Amino acid sequence: MEIDEKLKEIGNYFKQKVIDGSFEFVSSGAHTAEIIIDGKYHFNLWIANDPKGNFDFYDSYFLVNNSTEFMRFKTQKERMAGWKQIKPHVIKYKKTVLKREKQKEFNRLKKELERLNNN
Repeated sequence: MEIDEKLKEIGNYFKQKVIDGSFEFVSSGAHTAEIIIDGKYHFNLWIANDPKGNFDFYDSYFLVNNSTEFMRFKTQKERMAGWKQIKPHVIKYKKTVLKREKQKEFNRLKKELERLNNN
């Protein structure tokens, strides 16, 4: 089997895992979501902007750079199917973990301001 064919097969395997929701969600930020596939393959997916055109693998040790063709969701249908699986995790993460972190930071800053005002 030619190497390009094998790479395409590998890319399709990971894309299908995302589309099927067969991954472990780790975290998300403003631009990327981190997932683990098969318990050991770490990926960051680009989730910023419009997912119809921009949802894709962004970073992993499989990617030489973020333009590696075999790891792309090439159609809008593929991107939306993958986004549909990631979106609920991202929303839940932002509502719980990130909100808790922001509240903690807010409380810390509030105490600092009170301390400054009392001096």
